[in-house]
Amino acid sequence: MPVRMNNERLGDVRPHVLVAVDDAELRQYVVGVLGELYRTDAVADGAVALTAVLQQTPDLILTGVTMPRLDGFALLTALRADPRTRGVPVIVLSTHADADSLVDCMQRGAVDFLVQPFSASELLARVTVHLKMARLSRESSAAMQASEDQFRILVSVSSDVVYRMNADWTEMRQLQGRGFIADTHEPNRSWMEKYIHPDDRRHVTETIQAAVRTKGPFELEHQVVRIDGTLGWTFSRAIPLLDSEGTVVEWFGLATDVTARKQAQEALRKSEQEYRALFESMDQGYCVIEMIFDADNRPTDYRFLQTNPAFEKHAGIRDAQGKRMREIAPDHELRWFAIYGRVAVTGEPIRFVDQAKELGSRWFDVNAFRLGGSGSHTVAVLFSDISERKANEDALKASENRSRTILHSI
Repeated sequence: MPVRMNNERLGDVRPHVLVAVDDAELRQYVVGVLGELYRTDAVADGAVALTAVLQQTPDLILTGVTMPRLDGFALLTALRADPRTRGVPVIVLSTHADADSLVDCMQRGAVDFLVQPFSASELLARVTVHLKMARLSRESSAAMQASEDQFRILVSVSSDVVYRMNADWTEMRQLQGRGFIADTHEPNRSWMEKYIHPDDRRHVTETIQAAVRTKGPFELEHQVVRIDGTLGWTFSRAIPLLDSEGTVVEWFGLATDVTARKQAQEALRKSEQEYRALFESMDQGYCVIEMIFDADNRPTDYRFLQTNPAFEKHAGIRDAQGKRMREIAPDHELRWFAIYGRVAVTGEPIRFVDQAKELGSRWFDVNAFRLGGSGSHTVAVLFSDISERKANEDALKASENRSRTILHSI
């Protein structure tokens, strides 16, 4: 029997959520919470839900476990067996919080597991995060087919580790390791011992405590145990998802593999031969600049002495070697000259994130350090174009703000 999508409206471009729950009261509650933000349809039968999905694929499915004819587990199995529906994220709603149920759901292909009773804010937070992740995955898949160059870039972007933590970080709820570190598919309270090198655990813990206390972003570069047991480095950033009262519900984070950069920095200190090999092969942009100071010893410009092959891709500047920055971008912001000038004068390395509006408004993650001893005006700059990552983070924040606004209005 055909299933009619009752609340599909012409021109309604909101994400489409299908709710498959046999409990009428719960079904009404879920639709009421999501209906203002998302286009929702509700059914009470797993078989009807499967028919509806095959007629019109939703962006996300919320399913109960117990349903007539086709229960939630059987629905999950059928969805994952069909290539047309294999990628649709499914969140399971259950009255049982036992580990066996959770493992069973994740093994069958669910992306999340919500135990009743749950708050409206938690439901909205989970749905928002998984819709965001699914959209980014779809966009990445489509873009990767456009060209080989875009494919390589997006593979690098999509290799970020994605993880979720509970409110106080005592439990890791889920982690997709992307082949860099081991996956976690069920709640894990010993994640610190599993992933974090002993030398870094105290620093990681202190940074977590500060983030929890201030409800601000967690941001740290630290060592991790990789999937093959060796040590790697990651730059990890997480933001809190808050309910309508400002209470942290959970944390959503991304962790980037920066092992290559750390290895590059170490290799640069060892020998010129190793430096040259990494200079030519590293994925990040790298350049050596000579600072130019005026009569009052104020930094006014710099000249590019060396650039690696990845420099143009990240900076968007062609044939920079031998040129001054003022020649390339006359209105380049003064703070960039001040930062590199300070590194040249003091010899103190620096890492920072900033935007260069004169370079196409790109955002850069930059490491700068002096080459040579006191009196040297030569600075090495290792950097990455993180404009897409910043855009994704801003989009996630905007989504969180919209969710909070809806929650306040309920």
